[in-house]
Amino acid sequence: MAGPPGDSSSSKKRTIDGVSVSRELSALRADEQDFPRGGASVLTPLEYKEATNEATRDVLFGTSDAAPEAKRRKTQKPKPNKQQKSGKKDEAETEKKIEGPRIEGLSFKRLAKGTVVLGQISSINALDMVVALPNNISGYVPITAVSPKLSANLDAEMKNAEDEDAEDGDVEGADLKDLFRVGEWVRVYVTENTTGSVEKKLKKRVEFSLFPELVNGGLTLDDCANTVVLQAAVLSVEDHGLVVDVGINGITGFVAKKDVGTLEFAKIREGQVFLTSVTGIPASRRIVQLTADITSKKASVPLQEISSIDQLLPGTTVNGLVTAVRGTQGLVAKLYGLVDGTVDIFHLDANSNKKYKEGDTIRARVISTFPGSEPRKVALSLLHHVLELNTASIRQGKARQDPLEALPIGTIVEAAKVKKVEATQGLWLDMGVSGIQGFCHISRVADKKIETLSASTGAYKLDSVHRARIVGWAPVDGYYIVSMEEKVLEQKILRVEDVRVGEVIKVEVRKIIGAGIVVEITDSVTGLVPTIHMADTALQNPERKFREGMSVDAKVVFTDPSKRRVALTLKKSLLNSDLPLIQSFESVEVGQNAVGTLVTLLDNGALVEFFGGVKAFLPVAEMSEAYISNPRDHFRVGQTVSVWVQSVDAENEKMRVSCKNPAAWSQGQSQKFDAVEVGGVVSATVADKPEDQIIVSVLPDMIKGIISLPQLSDEDSTKAKAVHTKLRVGQTLKELVVISKNERSKLLVLSNKQSLIKAAKAGKFLKSLEGVNVGDKVVGYVKNVTDFGVFVGFAGNLVGLALKAHLSEQYVPSVQALFSQGQSVTATVADVNREENRLQLTFRELKTVEDKPKEKKEKKVAPEGKTLAAKPIDQNVTCVEDYQPGFITKAKISSIKESQINVELASNVHGRIDASQIYDSYKDVKNKKNPLKAFNVHQIIDVKVLGWHDAKNHRFLAITHKKSNKGPTVLELTMKPSELKKAEVNIPGYADIKVGEKYTVFVNNVAAYGLFVTLNPNVRGRVNILDASDNVDEIQNLAEHYPVGAALEVKAVSKDDKNNFVNFSARALKNPITNYESLSVGAIIPARVTKITEQGLIVQLSDELIGRVYLTDIADEYSAEPTKGFEKDQIVRVCVVEVDVSNKRIACSTRVSRTLSSSAAKVDAEINTVSDLTKDSVVRGYVRNVADNGLYVSLGRNVVARVKIAELFDEYVKDWKPKFKKDQLVEGRIASVDKEHSRVEMSLKKKAVSETRSEGIKLTDLEAGQIVDGLVTKVVDYGLFIRVQDSSVSGLCHIAEVSDTKIKDLSKVYSEGDLVKAKILKIDTDKRRVSFGLKSSYFEDAEEDDEEDDSSEEEGSEDDEEMEIEGLESGEEDEDEDDDEDMEGFEFEDEDADEGSDDDEQEGDFVEENDVEDEEMSDASDEENDESSEKAPALSVGGFDWSGDVMASLQGGAESSDSESEDEDDNTSKKKKKSKKSAVKIDKTADLDKQAPQTSSDYERLLIGSPDSSFLWINYMAFQLQLSEIEKAREIGERALKSINYREEQEKLNVWVAMMNLENTFGSEETLEDVFKRACQYNEPKKVYGHLCDILGRSQKIAAAKELHQKTVKKFSQSSKVWSNFAQFLVDNSSIEDARALLPRALQSLPKRKHIKTILRFAQMEFKSGDAERGRTIFEGLLSSYPKRLDLWNILLDLETTHGETDAVRRLFNRVLALKLSSKKAKFIFKKWLGFEKEHGDDVSVTEVKERAAEWVAQNVKGDEIHVRVLIILQLMLQIHSSLPVLKTTYTT
Repeated sequence: MAGPPGDSSSSKKRTIDGVSVSRELSALRADEQDFPRGGASVLTPLEYKEATNEATRDVLFGTSDAAPEAKRRKTQKPKPNKQQKSGKKDEAETEKKIEGPRIEGLSFKRLAKGTVVLGQISSINALDMVVALPNNISGYVPITAVSPKLSANLDAEMKNAEDEDAEDGDVEGADLKDLFRVGEWVRVYVTENTTGSVEKKLKKRVEFSLFPELVNGGLTLDDCANTVVLQAAVLSVEDHGLVVDVGINGITGFVAKKDVGTLEFAKIREGQVFLTSVTGIPASRRIVQLTADITSKKASVPLQEISSIDQLLPGTTVNGLVTAVRGTQGLVAKLYGLVDGTVDIFHLDANSNKKYKEGDTIRARVISTFPGSEPRKVALSLLHHVLELNTASIRQGKARQDPLEALPIGTIVEAAKVKKVEATQGLWLDMGVSGIQGFCHISRVADKKIETLSASTGAYKLDSVHRARIVGWAPVDGYYIVSMEEKVLEQKILRVEDVRVGEVIKVEVRKIIGAGIVVEITDSVTGLVPTIHMADTALQNPERKFREGMSVDAKVVFTDPSKRRVALTLKKSLLNSDLPLIQSFESVEVGQNAVGTLVTLLDNGALVEFFGGVKAFLPVAEMSEAYISNPRDHFRVGQTVSVWVQSVDAENEKMRVSCKNPAAWSQGQSQKFDAVEVGGVVSATVADKPEDQIIVSVLPDMIKGIISLPQLSDEDSTKAKAVHTKLRVGQTLKELVVISKNERSKLLVLSNKQSLIKAAKAGKFLKSLEGVNVGDKVVGYVKNVTDFGVFVGFAGNLVGLALKAHLSEQYVPSVQALFSQGQSVTATVADVNREENRLQLTFRELKTVEDKPKEKKEKKVAPEGKTLAAKPIDQNVTCVEDYQPGFITKAKISSIKESQINVELASNVHGRIDASQIYDSYKDVKNKKNPLKAFNVHQIIDVKVLGWHDAKNHRFLAITHKKSNKGPTVLELTMKPSELKKAEVNIPGYADIKVGEKYTVFVNNVAAYGLFVTLNPNVRGRVNILDASDNVDEIQNLAEHYPVGAALEVKAVSKDDKNNFVNFSARALKNPITNYESLSVGAIIPARVTKITEQGLIVQLSDELIGRVYLTDIADEYSAEPTKGFEKDQIVRVCVVEVDVSNKRIACSTRVSRTLSSSAAKVDAEINTVSDLTKDSVVRGYVRNVADNGLYVSLGRNVVARVKIAELFDEYVKDWKPKFKKDQLVEGRIASVDKEHSRVEMSLKKKAVSETRSEGIKLTDLEAGQIVDGLVTKVVDYGLFIRVQDSSVSGLCHIAEVSDTKIKDLSKVYSEGDLVKAKILKIDTDKRRVSFGLKSSYFEDAEEDDEEDDSSEEEGSEDDEEMEIEGLESGEEDEDEDDDEDMEGFEFEDEDADEGSDDDEQEGDFVEENDVEDEEMSDASDEENDESSEKAPALSVGGFDWSGDVMASLQGGAESSDSESEDEDDNTSKKKKKSKKSAVKIDKTADLDKQAPQTSSDYERLLIGSPDSSFLWINYMAFQLQLSEIEKAREIGERALKSINYREEQEKLNVWVAMMNLENTFGSEETLEDVFKRACQYNEPKKVYGHLCDILGRSQKIAAAKELHQKTVKKFSQSSKVWSNFAQFLVDNSSIEDARALLPRALQSLPKRKHIKTILRFAQMEFKSGDAERGRTIFEGLLSSYPKRLDLWNILLDLETTHGETDAVRRLFNRVLALKLSSKKAKFIFKKWLGFEKEHGDDVSVTEVKERAAEWVAQNVKGDEIHVRVLIILQLMLQIHSSLPVLKTTYTT
């Protein structure tokens, strides 16, 4: 340790051979860092040794240099108390004399990367192994770090597809349990240690590798002396031995077959790793001879000499000379005179009383290296089981016992005797077993802290006896880990195994996570309360109810000791339930009542979870006494239900429950139900009409019955649906036949088929086989259709089978084509087997007795024409033909593949068993990754024949194919226990698969986009990569987690009828993502990148849902290329940050702070709303749009800031646009935040960003008449835009105010950047507008009254508006051709905008300064347009403005065009401006007949200048239509769509509407439909639907318009406008009742925030076109709910006024004034009332209003509280100074 600065002792050094070395180098070795920086020493070994010896002599012989250092080290230790002094005296003396290497045990911190350690395998998992190390440390070896050969095999296994018929080329599966065994010793290399990167001990993780090149690192062939221990990996298994990899370049090892030791040679696999010992090196020196029997005496001989220190690797046996014995620390030995070895106290044999002294020779085994130590040293062990490389065990004579079997963890030893005391370490205890001691660390001796222990005094002296509890086991160190703390002894729960399911325990809330609440049960055991178990009701904010540190009662739901998982519940309904718990299938009794939790809702029912992981199926029919069509409408996941057990199958772990109380069914009702006869005829009334069935009540006892759709008619499904439609609830069906009775649910199954009713009346409807004879004609219905025949149903669940050969006289290629389920049939009895209750039918005529089926007889010899079975496994088989479908026999396994078992039934008969035909359920599969591992070659098994499998011609059609003579044929077999119990063969086909059902499938191929799976030999499917799991790590390594042959539990989500393929999902069983409602904000899920755009990422969340990751949500630190590093089809982890169900948008985030750690650094904070911004804060964002008026910068998903041109640069830049581009990263300072209007202003000036911003001149600092200096920022035809210097305030100087003389062309006089002196003529602070004047007369006489100028300015520029943003929000999305990229727009609103418009239907374009003139020109041209519109072509555009505004936009376009070509010659530019300006004047008249272009050439010339003008394109189309050139008009429309800039969305929409008008008038329905569909693809569909509805309505195509309106409201049900438009259409077409019926439908579909607006529109329609009284009723309902909404009262007043009932209007005024109103609102009402009376009343009524106003003021404004301003307003308004003396007096006062 170095001394403090200036200390001479710390700087004293000695020089050896020119190298300066500190004298304390060896003496202070104990204080060196655990992980010194750098690599090897700068000294040579000889120099280092000399320096070490010199420093040692200085310390030992009292050199003064070491004294101060020792003194400092001594002062750093805590001062011992009296009790400690005696115990530490000897130790302190010894410590002063320490020399040589420091004795160190292993710890997590010391396990640096590169450390090599000897360890013992303690447990083996599917993907990794746990390896125990010395000093009670453990780590993990991943399956990918076992050996290079095994890794290569795993890669090959993932890439190879399943080959069912190939015998060669199969890759062996990798099961670690086949390669290793618990207790096996291995040498590990530390590859990763996360201890230093995490705070909590629970997260410590060390990973190892077994690769030979790492664990044997540094060795050469010369180092491979005899008995050197090498770790080897098997490269290949040969006849005489094993070729192994030893990690030495150019060298391989060989283990002879006789030298494999305890390994079974037949079970050794490629890639397997084990320790070996060198036995020799042949003369060729290319291989090393090894033995795997390292426990033999020959292999255990210590090394005689070493040539390199690298030979001393862990596992090697060595001899050493003890050089130091350090009491409580251990001893030090010198190995071969070169290397130091240390033995800590834990690896001295605690059971031996041997005393070591210096000079003793010891035999030890190397257990660890210390890569950072200098000089190098190794750790040794003297323990007997380590030297023998066996497991520590209790020795009882020759027998051995596992220590954990004798004393399991948790055992309390009442009398543990102290055998040895380590003063600062702990106690060695005799636990009462032979050969194994326990060690109690000093920190575990007592609850209070103990500094030191004494062997002679105190409570813990030698031979003292104490109570102790075993809390762990150290397999390598060979001792029990013991605690003597009282809290541990009294602790009921020590580990997960001690937690009992159903037990109520007290837990402490640790933290709340997305999956639920993490709770602490004890210090060492934690549990999880899942989200559904937090409370009986769903908690939106659980953190409000559960706080960290809170203590709560919880009941244990489930435990999994192997994974250390405990699940608990906090539901009061489960905690307080007195009903017996269901914890296992074996303990359940039928009829038992229990409480469970709904965990999954299905279409046909739900899954109920009880305790201990027991689940039961709750059918939808058993959920309620009332009919339920969809369980999701009545139940929710997490709901607690009380159920009764109906049936239980403990063997297959299946249970069925019901919510119906069986005791509620009275004895009388049961008797009535039992009295109903199966096959009898009854009458019933219709109770309900679901889509696919009829619910009836059977008369007279009202027993519930059901009639399925096929049972409604003898004819096809179309007729059955027609019958279903005609039936009405309450209608009586006089004759129905009872098909069957469901005793469990007390339900009758009925039929309305007349053929069955007729047979039942005649007593010929079969319900049993009694009296049935061969040849009888029977009537029934098709119950099921299979590939091999048809099952015919009768009464009482009696079923007959007609095989395929008996279906017709002709050959039947497809059974499904001839019969359908539910079809009525008449068949002939072909055979009756009453013993087995089997009935065989035929649809052919039985002509002779020979045609009837013959009974099979046992035959010893194969008859003529048949093939004898050679050496059959089943001795009862004689010929090959005996193996028919349904035949049960025995088979011998010949080989086992990944997904099938090949078997031999006889020498000449072979078969295959697909993996899907082995297990009945997913729970039966114990090894999910390798289901076939449980079987062995040559095993005899029971199988059942399904059919012939023609491997060559019918690879995918495995069932019932006859034997082919053209190629190899094998039998398709099954060994499912359930199938072996059945006589018939019934393997589900594609048609039998039901979407929504749960199935067990097996992987047959792994592709980049998912898994190909097999359900059975008939049905195959696919699992999309996102549906395989909700674990991102598993999806990213799909082949590793789901190898070929693995079993999955999935849910069928869809079917591909074209390819007969089923799409499955494993994710749908746990966390299904099927719609927008199933996504929750904050959920972290996997996603696949489908597209990378400049605006962000498009990600696929499921088959149905697409999300978007905006640029600001990609990373916590923005970059210039935010999407760099992402690739298409990449699987990423995303967090759902926004779900907009109404607009079907999902926003996601890939920020690390969102997806991995909320504590991750956020360089660029997440901005979600305007409220997240503060003025003057510096932020970064991406340029969203480069407009003529500035930049728009995205700061977040929904936050956009505007940057004015003046705020872009510190100095004036004329051509600024090229300096910015879309999606460019910029940094700026927030200038202002308007939270009310969601507006943000931003500055990009470097000065503003880097320095404190100066506010400059504000708008409020200016006043009218003030003269200021300004800068011309833009020159337009109608004036100049001027910005005040040193300010951001800008305004317009109209052309009339520029000069006292008329100026025709401003561009000749002024240019951008000119400095001018201007006078402020007018300031509108509300609209933030400034009008300037530059006339010289303003400056000659500053005192002159400017009223006349103001008037002139108002006339000339009243409509001129500066660019202003009233609102800025996310626009509507556009979809490109891929339908997956959103385009965001901006929305600008005027202050006078219609407040009644839909929030989701507003639209806007970018507002430019040129638009100011558009508004100026619009009024002047309205009247002319009205006249010209009558002569215009019959080609209108709904919502398109035909006024001069559009023509004025041509001028704007010309200007923008000119501005883009400023580099051209000035004269040319001026000429262009003049010509375009004159053209605009011609177009402004809108008189198309007189002034419009007369030829196609005229239009083409205009379009060159204004290619984005929809007005020109549409008139061009109209021009062609006048010439009857319809095709040319279509072509022009298509040209327009291609020519108009993609940003001009409204312009393009206008053209689309014109084309729909064209097709509606001149085209056909097909052409109109085609244009409509295309328009929907390229525009907002809702707008297109609305325009087409208007077009059809105007053209009087009422039926088509109505149909389209119906589609519109169904498609856009969240829009209020589409509902009101539909209602208005119905009203206009005299369908007022239909319009009224729309209102409840609309309210059911619309969000609540739109209800008022929608009801209001319907009420207005009633007033205008319907029943005024009904309208009043609707208004009264609104006003009762919202009495303070003055806007509602105002609308009702206007409607009543229009309706003409003056008394009703006066009553309304009185009602309004009776409310508690503010003075402002009262003023508005009185003013409105006064105006009404002046128009509709007389002088008396006017006076009454005035008096009423005075009365209101007197009542509501008292004494000193009179607001003078309010009184003045009222007096001026009413003009009643003389008539209201009271008011006047009050005012005067």
